Amino acid sequence: MGSSTAFPVAMARGATWDIDLERRIGDAIGREAKAQGANYFAGVCVNLPRHPAWGRIQETYGENPLMLGEFGLALTERSTESYHGLRRTFCP
Repeated sequence: MGSSTAFPVAMARGATWDIDLERRIGDAIGREAKAQGANYFAGVCVNLPRHPAWGRIQETYGENPLMLGEFGLALTERSTESYHGLRRTFCP
Protein backbone atom coordinates (compact mmCIF):
# COMPACT_ATOMS: atom_id res chain seq x y z
CA MET A 1 0.00 0.00 0.00
CA GLY A 2 2.94 2.32 0.13
CA SER A 3 5.19 3.42 2.94
CA SER A 4 4.11 3.89 6.53
CA THR A 5 5.75 4.79 9.80
CA ALA A 6 7.16 1.82 11.71
CA PHE A 7 6.42 2.42 15.39
CA PRO A 8 8.06 0.44 18.21
CA VAL A 9 6.26 -2.74 19.30
CA ALA A 10 3.45 -2.36 21.83
CA MET A 11 5.54 -3.85 24.66
CA ALA A 12 8.11 -1.05 24.27
CA ARG A 13 5.39 1.61 24.09
CA GLY A 14 3.67 0.14 27.16
CA ALA A 15 6.93 0.37 29.10
CA THR A 16 6.72 4.17 28.82
CA TRP A 17 3.32 4.32 30.62
CA ASP A 18 2.68 7.34 28.37
CA ILE A 19 -0.94 7.09 27.22
CA ASP A 20 -0.73 10.46 25.48
CA LEU A 21 2.09 9.08 23.31
CA GLU A 22 -0.13 6.11 22.41
CA ARG A 23 -2.92 8.52 21.43
CA ARG A 24 -0.50 10.41 19.17
CA ILE A 25 0.62 7.13 17.59
CA GLY A 26 -3.04 6.19 17.01
CA ASP A 27 -3.64 9.55 15.39
CA ALA A 28 -0.66 9.06 13.07
CA ILE A 29 -1.82 5.54 12.16
CA GLY A 30 -5.31 6.85 11.37
CA ARG A 31 -3.98 9.69 9.21
CA GLU A 32 -1.62 7.37 7.32
CA ALA A 33 -4.38 4.80 6.79
CA LYS A 34 -6.64 7.51 5.39
CA ALA A 35 -3.91 8.81 3.08
CA GLN A 36 -3.40 5.29 1.70
CA GLY A 37 -7.10 4.45 1.40
CA ALA A 38 -6.95 1.61 3.94
CA ASN A 39 -10.12 0.38 5.59
CA TYR A 40 -8.73 -2.02 8.20
CA PHE A 41 -6.08 -1.83 10.93
CA ALA A 42 -5.26 -4.96 12.94
CA GLY A 43 -2.63 -3.51 15.20
CA VAL A 44 -4.23 -3.57 18.63
CA CYS A 45 -3.53 -6.65 20.76
CA VAL A 46 -5.01 -6.41 24.25
CA ASN A 47 -4.52 -10.05 25.19
CA LEU A 48 -3.28 -10.56 28.73
CA PRO A 49 -0.02 -12.55 28.59
CA ARG A 50 -0.36 -15.79 30.56
CA HIS A 51 2.82 -17.64 29.59
CA PRO A 52 6.25 -16.14 28.83
CA ALA A 53 6.78 -18.55 25.92
CA TRP A 54 3.74 -17.25 24.02
CA GLY A 55 5.06 -16.24 20.60
CA ARG A 56 3.11 -12.98 20.29
CA ILE A 57 3.75 -11.50 23.72
CA GLN A 58 5.65 -8.52 22.27
CA GLU A 59 2.41 -7.42 20.56
CA THR A 60 0.76 -6.75 23.93
CA TYR A 61 1.36 -3.73 26.16
CA GLY A 62 2.44 -5.86 29.13
CA GLU A 63 0.99 -7.77 32.06
CA ASN A 64 -1.06 -5.04 33.74
CA PRO A 65 -4.77 -5.43 32.86
CA LEU A 66 -5.55 -1.75 33.51
CA MET A 67 -2.68 -0.63 31.29
CA LEU A 68 -3.75 -3.04 28.54
CA GLY A 69 -7.23 -1.53 28.55
CA GLU A 70 -6.12 2.09 28.69
CA PHE A 71 -3.48 1.76 25.98
CA GLY A 72 -5.70 -0.35 23.73
CA LEU A 73 -8.53 2.15 24.09
CA ALA A 74 -6.24 5.11 23.38
CA LEU A 75 -4.86 3.58 20.19
CA THR A 76 -8.23 2.33 18.94
CA GLU A 77 -10.11 5.57 19.63
CA ARG A 78 -7.51 7.85 18.10
CA SER A 79 -6.86 5.77 15.00
CA THR A 80 -10.59 5.58 14.24
CA GLU A 81 -11.21 9.25 15.13
CA SER A 82 -8.53 10.30 12.67
CA TYR A 83 -10.07 8.15 9.97
CA HIS A 84 -13.66 6.97 10.28
CA GLY A 85 -13.10 4.56 7.37
CA LEU A 86 -11.18 2.19 9.66
CA ARG A 87 -13.27 -0.66 11.02
CA ARG A 88 -13.34 -1.62 14.67
CA THR A 89 -13.38 -5.37 15.12
CA PHE A 90 -13.13 -7.07 18.48
CA CYS A 91 -12.67 -10.80 18.87
CA PRO A 92 -13.35 -12.71 22.11
